[in-house]
Amino acid sequence: MIRIVLHGTVGAHIIPLAKPGCVGDMFLMLGDTTFHAGHADLSRMGCDVSQWVNLRYEVRNRTAKVFVNGRDAFRHTNAKTAGALVGVSYRFEGAGAVDSVAFSRPDGSVVFAEPFSEIIPGSGR
Repeated sequence: MIRIVLHGTVGAHIIPLAKPGCVGDMFLMLGDTTFHAGHADLSRMGCDVSQWVNLRYEVRNRTAKVFVNGRDAFRHTNAKTAGALVGVSYRFEGAGAVDSVAFSRPDGSVVFAEPFSEIIPGSGR
């Protein structure tokens, strides 16, 4: 299981990823709203976590969208803001790595980007 946590000034958004057969225990948190796999369809958050995963998360007009490897994985309207972004953390159960990260404004202008250009042993990069 992997959890990406976006820390804001008034809350957090937690985005989980897991192997397809292991999504039953996951939860997704968007501000003050939590979605548990037993009550919400989080099956599209399942992916091959042994390979690089392209995750995109966007919030526009209070609609939160999660995309996993280019596929629409989850949507929620009326998402409460977490406030201004103050940090991001990654939680891996077992070994894990982050290849790159970027944050953009709704107009597409990049606020922060880090390609993590260091070669990761065994990754082929």
